[in-house]
Amino acid sequence: MSPRIGVALKLTPRRIDVDPLTGSLVPDRAPAAASAAGLAALEIALQLRAAWRTTVTVATMGPDAAEPMLRDALARGADLAVRVPVAQDQRCGAPGLPSAIAATASGLAAALADCPVVLCGDGGRDGTGAVPALLAAHHGRAQALGLIRAEAGEPGVIHAERRLDQGWRERLRVHAPMVISVESAVARPRRATLADVLATRDGEVTVSHAARASAVAGAGCELGSVAVAAYRPRARALPAPAGESPLARVRSLMGSAADHRQPPRQVHDEPAEAARQILEQLRSWGYL
Repeated sequence: MSPRIGVALKLTPRRIDVDPLTGSLVPDRAPAAASAAGLAALEIALQLRAAWRTTVTVATMGPDAAEPMLRDALARGADLAVRVPVAQDQRCGAPGLPSAIAATASGLAAALADCPVVLCGDGGRDGTGAVPALLAAHHGRAQALGLIRAEAGEPGVIHAERRLDQGWRERLRVHAPMVISVESAVARPRRATLADVLATRDGEVTVSHAARASAVAGAGCELGSVAVAAYRPRARALPAPAGESPLARVRSLMGSAADHRQPPRQVHDEPAEAARQILEQLRSWGYL
């Protein structure tokens, strides 16, 4: 019997800007979608399904806004779609933190537990590049990450290739149960036909609350709101201003005391002596 195939997708903004005043991340207003590497993983899964005559299940962990991405995967040819729920403003830690990555891996591992072959997109700027390895660890599966080629062998076997240092290549023969991740250039995603898009516009997406419970247990924390603020450096400890009166202390803080500055002067001397006087003056100003 051919093994079932699972694909873990991630909802990714098309572009992220940084607010110059607050330093906060501002997602692009365009609807988020699957990453390029995730779509490549889906394409490889559909090719494996055609060779092995099996089924493909796509899964993601996210809010209700992730369901259009799953329906797009159904329109492209996937058979089942599963969403592990999480509130729009709730996460187990900020994105990229170990707790958030562990929660994602635990939830996806529970959602795709009946799929011996799991494919993921490679990479991720928020730490999600670690998710495929954690998925493999959950069920003791073989793993092959960062593949640049993946082809079907006999059912349950994938012939793969990945990059090594100094231009070398490594050819792999991976047996199920397995987790593999692929680069975005490994395959060109197919386009969904208009008929398939219309047919899956209201397609069924299974919401797995049991997988959400596994995500919370695997992360060791509760999914809760997290406030994210711009980076603010710690204030420096400075000595108290000198002066007997408040006005004198204010002048000391502002650097406007009469004896704080010296009039400019020119140095006419031998180079070595001139350099010594310049260095001495710089030390008195606090630059050295």
